[in-house]
Amino acid sequence: MPFSNLNRRRPMALAAALLAMMAPTVVAQVHCNMCANGAHMTWPLAVLTPQGTTCAEMSTRMGGSTGNVCREQQSFWRTPCCGPNKPRDVRVAPTPAPVVPGAGSGPHPRCDICIGGGFPGNPAMVINMLYLNVGDCGQYYNTGRQGNLPEHLCQALQYFAYEPCGCGAQQAPPGPGPSPGGGNGGGNGGGNSPDKKTPDGDGKENLKLSNSRGGAGGRYAGVRRGLKGKIRAKPIVDDATTVVTIEA
Repeated sequence: MPFSNLNRRRPMALAAALLAMMAPTVVAQVHCNMCANGAHMTWPLAVLTPQGTTCAEMSTRMGGSTGNVCREQQSFWRTPCCGPNKPRDVRVAPTPAPVVPGAGSGPHPRCDICIGGGFPGNPAMVINMLYLNVGDCGQYYNTGRQGNLPEHLCQALQYFAYEPCGCGAQQAPPGPGPSPGGGNGGGNGGGNSPDKKTPDGDGKENLKLSNSRGGAGGRYAGVRRGLKGKIRAKPIVDDATTVVTIEA
């Protein structure tokens, strides 16, 4: 082989060898390990922030950090997540009620599914009420605040939704309730009674629903007819659906 060809190939081989030696170092510098020397976390499920971020999730977030940012993250989280002592979980902040755009834009007055306007404690529970569409408690919350629930069905909805939608979890617990159709039969002999937050009745009394018949001329134009809808039973609560039926 000519001597000139050897001289040309030597620099190329030397450069390739240097790159091969540097490659592991470059890769090692890209990942930011929460625990020293890449050790496994001691407490991966420990909660670190009010948003519910765990050690495992934080380790994933900081994995791409470099330089001072990486070292700063390590100084924050290495001790609670990688140390021998279990850290105290940070209390997770409650999820705020969603902001309802265009509230009050519907044709009916505002109807809060939970008396007092509280957001349902169980927004994912699906309810099905006669004359209304199937939907979860969160959807009913938004629909009612937008004025898209008929006014004469509002009180019936509040009654039936109280337990399955978890309205009691967001409002003051009800005091000693009155017996069906009457007073409380006594009491504590004085003091101020708390504001009542639960719907009246125990599921056996009648709900009076207004129903308009006839031509136009107002919300209650035409011949007014009072319907008494008998509640067949208390709401049926299962794992997914509450079926609510009102028969005229």
